[in-house]
Amino acid sequence: MEWFFLLIAYLPIFSIVVGFGLLMIGFILKKTNKKKVTGFFVAGGVCIGICLLAYGVFFLIGALGVGPVPN
Repeated sequence: MEWFFLLIAYLPIFSIVVGFGLLMIGFILKKTNKKKVTGFFVAGGVCIGICLLAYGVFFLIGALGVGPVPN
């Protein structure tokens, strides 16, 4: 079960690295096949969106006081 929590902890970092990699591949291959380039851009955007969504949820949890509050 520890691997699951480790995966959750490193998901934003992994998604940022993969997302920027996919966006760079999309920019490099921009003049070739348009369908593949669109796929790279969409996949990169989804990966970066996952990271932003996770951080946004964590921020809202902390800002609204839903999470654990110290004494």
